[in-house]
Amino acid sequence: MKLLLTQNPFFRGITSVLALAGVMAVAPVAQSQAGEEKKPTTADYYEAGRQAFFRDDFASAKPYLIKVLQVKPDHVPSRSMLNVILDAEKKAGAKTSMLAWAKRTIIPSIDIKDAPVEEVIAFLRVKSRSLTNGEWEPNFVLLKPEGEEPPTVTMALREVPVEFVIQTMAEMSGLVVRYEEHAIKVAPQDLLPPEQSELKGTQAVAVEWRENS
Repeated sequence: MKLLLTQNPFFRGITSVLALAGVMAVAPVAQSQAGEEKKPTTADYYEAGRQAFFRDDFASAKPYLIKVLQVKPDHVPSRSMLNVILDAEKKAGAKTSMLAWAKRTIIPSIDIKDAPVEEVIAFLRVKSRSLTNGEWEPNFVLLKPEGEEPPTVTMALREVPVEFVIQTMAEMSGLVVRYEEHAIKVAPQDLLPPEQSELKGTQAVAVEWRENS
């Protein structure tokens, strides 16, 4: 009987159709499994943020840490690192603001001869306040070796930014300038060490991911 069914053209046709249908039903499942991509977990976001943080790549670390905190608001390591980043952004913004004021505040004229650096700084402070209607009066910090007289400068300039006057004064007197959050520092190179990374001295706790942390 089995032999007769397989030899019958009608039954052979049904068998072929069923076999084809089975292949078509399995194919989408296989294709779906092959096309699935593993979605990043919270642990993945944390690890990416942690690694970027310790590369000092705060711009890349920030969005990853925010994603972690959206899922786990009390995750201490992510919160600590994000706080460091936000604090660094705030300080960077303040420095940029200080320098921006110095670049856009124009001194109509400055004509001095053999003036001590301290007098030039005092002039710039008062003049900046006057030119900006009291909106900006820069704080200056002049560092100098104990017991040494401050260097003197001579310059005659017209229609130049405060930033240019400061830089010219520094170059003529062998000093360097640094714009910081609350002040403009002017000092000999050896008294003004290089700026350190914002990571130095922080208490950020950056540990391996733990589901219960």
